[in-house]
Amino acid sequence: MDVFSSSAVHIKHLTKIFNDVAVLDDIHLSIPAGQFTVLLGPSGSGKTTLLRILADLEEATTGVVEKQGEQAIIFQESRLLPWKKVWQNVVIGLDTPNSKEKALQVLQEVNLEHRADAWPRTLSGGEAQRVGIARALVREPAFLMLDEPFAALDALTKIQMRKLVIDLWRKHHCAVLLISHDIDDALLMADQVVVLNKGSISYSLDIPWDRAKRRQHPEFEQYRLQLLSALGVQEN
Repeated sequence: MDVFSSSAVHIKHLTKIFNDVAVLDDIHLSIPAGQFTVLLGPSGSGKTTLLRILADLEEATTGVVEKQGEQAIIFQESRLLPWKKVWQNVVIGLDTPNSKEKALQVLQEVNLEHRADAWPRTLSGGEAQRVGIARALVREPAFLMLDEPFAALDALTKIQMRKLVIDLWRKHHCAVLLISHDIDDALLMADQVVVLNKGSISYSLDIPWDRAKRRQHPEFEQYRLQLLSALGVQEN
């Protein structure tokens, strides 16, 4: 079977060079349709560059990226337009006659329908991020990218947002690539974890356990230590 036929994204020999330095060096990665992949890596590892190429915001120097279906991206900052109401932000760029109806539908999915007519400046950080998620979901993407969406959130909101993202992923059945520094994001959310280091994929790990019981799994700590080691971190 052709690898691409079962993949939402298939990357082959992807290289990106800045000022004679390979920021990404011969990347190979497939994300099957419906799979949740978390990409870990330290600052400067090339995560954001890879995401920008996948989102068509930047061109690779060499290599091929094959994608199927609609795509959407959620950034770390919500990037809401302050002069547009919440529902209007959700449907920016969406050419449809029933745009408010569509906005209300996805806002209900992220528990923000009651804030549809609010202005962005009145939202909390978690609410603003949920609007960003709604803006991505309204496009019904086959491939959803998230660029460290929990980084600026407090610990409690982060837990709530992890659950929301997983619930929405299960409902919409899209392939997901979540960029993160946080090993807990990987261990608690992913089907597949990929570690990017100095522009190359240095480690990958499949996590087959039921998400609801992962912290109790006897191998949870072992996998955590493996990922820390792959990131070059040693605990005392």
